[in-house]
Amino acid sequence: MQEFIRLSELILHDDPQARTAWYQQGLNYYGIHEYEPAIRCFEKALEIDKEWGGDWEWVYIYSLTGEAYHLLGDHEKERKIYELGLSILPDHPAIIYNQAVCALSRGDKQEAGEYIEKYRLIRETEGREDFWTDYNIGLIYQEAEHFDEAMDIFSKMVEADPQNPAVKWRLGYLLIDREVDVDKGMKLIDRALESAPGHTDYLYTKGLGYYKQGKIEKAHEVLKRGWDARNLYYHEHYLLMKEVEQALASR
Repeated sequence: MQEFIRLSELILHDDPQARTAWYQQGLNYYGIHEYEPAIRCFEKALEIDKEWGGDWEWVYIYSLTGEAYHLLGDHEKERKIYELGLSILPDHPAIIYNQAVCALSRGDKQEAGEYIEKYRLIRETEGREDFWTDYNIGLIYQEAEHFDEAMDIFSKMVEADPQNPAVKWRLGYLLIDREVDVDKGMKLIDRALESAPGHTDYLYTKGLGYYKQGKIEKAHEVLKRGWDARNLYYHEHYLLMKEVEQALASR
């Protein structure tokens, strides 16, 4: 990822008005959890866009900038960027989704419920399957750190469709990460891996589970297998790999 940051810096040195390059650099920083420099880059991209007329129909510049504000706890700026995005892309579901996360995080359940229902209606109008709409609503609760509600949604979905690996993984991840029931979470991950043995996110979660169980060698083996198979950088996987390697080295 540092190489991508360096390359983007070179592009911006040659063309400091490259709106897309500023966005990409923000994305690079966002990907390694450096949210303050990410915001500076996103804001620069938006500043250039405003000079060009301010009608950039690229939803991720609004959703990711808002998410970066969210992760730094600046909900006022988060709300404003979503309003800007919706003024250009009315009723875009990705922004409505983020508005629901923001409202839940602020403790406004009534406002969040309105956004969630609006999100559901938009997805129904688009013809999206109810299953995947429910799945994303579970993610809304997860991202807002309302973990009990998220686990309740995913548990019901596992009961409704026990063959679907994605929802077993989501529930398993929460059970493991929140240390609610690591053993049960691992069983769910194993079932998900039966359907997709090489899925890198499933392998990451199984490695996390082994680590929580104190099985350091197994954790390292599974995490490395998942890491070597990845096509895209995933910072949480990288950080856990380093933590596990340090645990092995300290033995």
